Amino acid sequence: MTIVDKIQYSSNRTQFSLYKEGLFYKCYNEDAMVFSKRVKNYKVNSKFIKSLGAAVFSLGFPLSEVAKGNLSLAFISEKIEANNSKIIDGNIFFTLNAIVIKNDFVAWMEIPQRDTPALRIIAF
Repeated sequence: MTIVDKIQYSSNRTQFSLYKEGLFYKCYNEDAMVFSKRVKNYKVNSKFIKSLGAAVFSLGFPLSEVAKGNLSLAFISEKIEANNSKIIDGNIFFTLNAIVIKNDFVAWMEIPQRDTPALRIIAF
């Protein structure tokens, strides 16, 4: 799955996606916003992707957080108001109840006051 595919999935208002990348789960753009606002306030990174011609926001956390139960799939599902989840090739896809949780992404990515350590934007 390419970064373009992941960005397209993140814009799907009825789905929330976590991708297994090495020893981490990562989410992108709208899903990174939802995770940081509703699940846990992790640091969000920003990287300009030349092939997309745009900045991509991402958030990652260790797989061990899920394995240890610190961030169980049930907990994540509850926080993002998901109906169910499915695991495909190690990636986790949640079906969302409330499609409005991704509505404020454009405003969120333009907010300059993300200087709290957990939401600091880091440009590569």
